[in-house]
Amino acid sequence: MTEDTIATLAFVLVIAAPIAYVIRKVLKESARIKAQNYEWYKSKYPQHVRRGRVECCHCGSPRIHTRTAGRTSVSEHYCSHCGVTLYFSMREL
Repeated sequence: MTEDTIATLAFVLVIAAPIAYVIRKVLKESARIKAQNYEWYKSKYPQHVRRGRVECCHCGSPRIHTRTAGRTSVSEHYCSHCGVTLYFSMREL
């Protein structure tokens, strides 16, 4: 290999590796958001969902709030007492 080939390969790896890492991370988080919905939470923690009311599976608090990430259609349901994310839902825009 020539020095130019090695330099080009090194440059591509320096650029491609971080991009691949970010893409992998985004895809993994997207899969988690799709999988961890209300039905998942209800089946995993049935003792914390009664008559449609959700409690935190970590601290037992009934104070569950939602927040959105910017202009996305994803709502994060979290415990306002301990801050743990419980599940995600899609909201209408």
